[in-house]
Amino acid sequence: MLNRFSRRTKSEKLGNVPSSAIASSSNVTASPHLSETHDGGYAKSVIWTIVLAVGAFFYWSSVTPVYEVVTGEGTIKPEGLSTRIEHLEGGIVNEIAVQDGDIVQPGQLILQLDTQIIQSELAQIDTLLTQVQESIARYETISAISFVTLDDAELRQMTSISIISEVNYRLSQIQTIRSQKSVASTEQQAIHANMESLRQELAIQQAQFDRYQRAGFNGSVSLNRREELQRENLRLESSIAQLSGEVRILDARIEQLESSERELIAQFRRDAALQLDEKRTELAGLLETRTALNFQIQRSRIVSPVSGMVNAISVQNLGEVVQPGEVIVEIIPSTGQTFAEIEIAADRIGGVTPGSSASVKVLTYDFTRYGSLEAVVEHISPSSFTKENGQTVFRVRLGFQSLTITNVGQMPDGRKVTPGMTVVADIKSEGRTILSFLLKPLRIISDRALTEA
Repeated sequence: MLNRFSRRTKSEKLGNVPSSAIASSSNVTASPHLSETHDGGYAKSVIWTIVLAVGAFFYWSSVTPVYEVVTGEGTIKPEGLSTRIEHLEGGIVNEIAVQDGDIVQPGQLILQLDTQIIQSELAQIDTLLTQVQESIARYETISAISFVTLDDAELRQMTSISIISEVNYRLSQIQTIRSQKSVASTEQQAIHANMESLRQELAIQQAQFDRYQRAGFNGSVSLNRREELQRENLRLESSIAQLSGEVRILDARIEQLESSERELIAQFRRDAALQLDEKRTELAGLLETRTALNFQIQRSRIVSPVSGMVNAISVQNLGEVVQPGEVIVEIIPSTGQTFAEIEIAADRIGGVTPGSSASVKVLTYDFTRYGSLEAVVEHISPSSFTKENGQTVFRVRLGFQSLTITNVGQMPDGRKVTPGMTVVADIKSEGRTILSFLLKPLRIISDRALTEA
């Protein structure tokens, strides 16, 4: 219809045109360069083809999944807890018995520290112990001695020169008091003898006075003689009374000396008991110190508490100083499985789920030669961790079916993957359609639309 309308319009327009012009126009139309193209439905087909292709592309992109690979770095770790060996006191390294990678058994020597200083301190403690034990024996002997009945025979039975000297010193002080008491007793005996003589003389004088007194009544004895005898009796009585006072003074003196002797002996025993307690306390302290030094000598021999592989030994040369509390070596258990702990950036963790497959490349071995290990995501940390550089990451645990990789294209040589090795993991995340990737910029633009930057 459109073509007929076009031809009719052209005819009407050419109705008033001269024939020559029409002929000329016919010639132009017949020109191969100006030939008229007639539409036979080609444009419509092209349009429909484009529409169908775009629709098919959108359908294909909406159903075709694409798997994104999330990459992270980490290390191989043992299933069980590794044993970190530390040293309490530290010291100088005298012997290194193992190196990194060695397999050790329980009780096997790992490191030997120098014990020369400890041995010197132990020798000093032993010397002090001998002295203290001798002092304790001396004071125990002194405490058991009866200074009241001690004689030369008992003194000769003592074998220790120090005990004999101590006892002689104590006895000399006691003998001084006893000598003073003996002098007082001698003086007291002399006074008693003098008093007895005076009493006898007084008795004679008193008898004579009584006779003179009876004779005086008869007038045969003069009064002067009787008075003289009376004065003599009074003098004797006064002398006896004076001597009696001296006896009482000497009695008090002797009693005081005896009290001083008892007090001195008691003081000796108290001093010995106090010294004995002090020495026993000192002995207990020395024994405790000796035990601590012996334990320190035992700890200087650092042995493995478990069987496993030596990892990250901190000392390499003899003479190095181990600081107190420093981790000397880490032993990885030889039993149990191992896993890889990978750190994934927080903005990439969304597509990683437990069960996702992963390809782990061990940086120790060339990937192009030895290939990679197949792994599966076993666990994802429930919370994130912030590293020292400020990056926020999640920790992902990967489990292995095999920890042995082989040389690609060659005979398998069983390259063992051990804890401590650094790895790079490519984790296959959840599938997303191609359309979601294409529409992501549009979603970002729409989300940020009409917002202030």
